[in-house]
Amino acid sequence: MSGDSPSYEPYLRELGAADASDAIFAGGGWCPIADLEHADMAYEWMFGSSALSSGEVVDQTVSKRLSAAFAGHQASLRPRGKRGFGPLTARTYDDYLLRTYLQPAATRHLTALPDAERGAYLDKNAWITWSGGSAAFAWEDFLAHVGRKKNVPAFDSFGLCAPENNLFGRGTTKARHFTPYSLRHTENLGDDVNVLMCWDAGHGANQDPGDFMRWTGEVTGYRR
Repeated sequence: MSGDSPSYEPYLRELGAADASDAIFAGGGWCPIADLEHADMAYEWMFGSSALSSGEVVDQTVSKRLSAAFAGHQASLRPRGKRGFGPLTARTYDDYLLRTYLQPAATRHLTALPDAERGAYLDKNAWITWSGGSAAFAWEDFLAHVGRKKNVPAFDSFGLCAPENNLFGRGTTKARHFTPYSLRHTENLGDDVNVLMCWDAGHGANQDPGDFMRWTGEVTGYRR
């Protein structure tokens, strides 16, 4: 899908593609990297000193530089949280994510389980507190549960060995570095974006295909 970009027209004609619009009406991104330009910074803000599964701690000099850059980037955007949370900064972002996405996601997941399965899950994950039908836990415990999966930098690898480096390859050059040209200041362009988190299901989980299809119908006007 090119989104009707004229850049692709010569190639589509050469391929014999139908002369029709390929505008994107709706998209469902399961674990998307929405801002690859600043993803290395965000990853270090989140995982920082967390060790890899091997027990190795990544280069802390590089990690701290990227984490500090994320704080500056976020401050430049001047974002505000939903439901009256207030300004989002590198110091408040973890609490916002916990309250707005992570704990509600865990609550929905646990509520949907039969009592016996819920009890077994909580016994296995003692870092989660279940009280009054709601899940609660600390940010640090959530990070330990997820675990650090990538070295530093996480996406624009120094050795050009990350899949994202390959994404920016061109011609006979298989992989290239990508660097930010400017910081993005516009946050919300009026698009209809529905954001929920699928709890503890790994990378790329799609646990609500029915809801996604209904939402697609609403935003495209093709709901039946």
